[in-house]
Amino acid sequence: MTPIIVVAGFVGSGKTTLLRRLHENAGGRRIVFLVNEWSGAEVDAHTLRADGAQVIELPGGSLVCRCLAPAFLDQLLRMAEESARMPLDGVVIEASGLADPKPLPALLHEARLDRFYTLQTVVTVVDPRRVVRLAQTLPVLAAQVKTADHVVLNKCDLCDAATLDQAEQWVRSHHSKAQVHRCVYAALPFDVWWKGTKAHAEGGAIPVRRDESFEIVPLSVAEDIVPERLAEAFQWLPDGWLRVKGFVVREGRTWRVDWDGMTAMVQPVRGSPPPAPQLVAVVQRSVVNQASERWTEVLRRASTLETGG
Repeated sequence: MTPIIVVAGFVGSGKTTLLRRLHENAGGRRIVFLVNEWSGAEVDAHTLRADGAQVIELPGGSLVCRCLAPAFLDQLLRMAEESARMPLDGVVIEASGLADPKPLPALLHEARLDRFYTLQTVVTVVDPRRVVRLAQTLPVLAAQVKTADHVVLNKCDLCDAATLDQAEQWVRSHHSKAQVHRCVYAALPFDVWWKGTKAHAEGGAIPVRRDESFEIVPLSVAEDIVPERLAEAFQWLPDGWLRVKGFVVREGRTWRVDWDGMTAMVQPVRGSPPPAPQLVAVVQRSVVNQASERWTEVLRRASTLETGG
């Protein structure tokens, strides 16, 4: 049977970086990446394709929710049928950063896809800088850890030792059997992920809708923004803004925008630009009413007209 690796983790934790590592170190294996974007911006899929990976997108929902599960299961079935002609060495599924992947085995069994696939490993990527704070109000972070075989404490270069120790202690308090890895840019040996510890939790009800404690907000971008200033302007976003990603176009050039809740990256897109550039945010429902006002302030500070403080 074809092994499946599930990569979970909250928005901004570094899941796509891990997928890129898997592709870079595949060693000739034929691996298909199923990317479950929470938005329609297709940032992750575009990045992986630029690396040469084989990518299938499942945007606009959670693959472990009834709203998107049929499309996800149909795609897996087609891949299983095609593998008779083009054998697969593995499937890597990037779950939505807003989802708990625990119901996935039940989905595979319900659709009788466990005839073709085996859930090899569940990897949950964690940003140690903010996991303890966010988990106080967002239970999905603990759920993602409890589901894992491996927990990757990523971005360790951005943390002090005390923060890392606190994050690891929090992880182990929720899942003592998981293997915990500390790393930078998800740099871990490829073979780690093909050795499932079977510590992942299975079962659980399949939700009928996405988690309603979050809102996905499309963001407009003014013509006068300076991309380099946009990265600095993100510091003016308040608590409750969790993630911003997508693309902006300025003077005929496309820029990738990626803010993980603490640090921002705004870089020119290499290769072909995405067909429909857009920018989206994940915010907690409690702050969604002020989202437009806050974003306007970010745009003002990133504008060519802004001269200071």
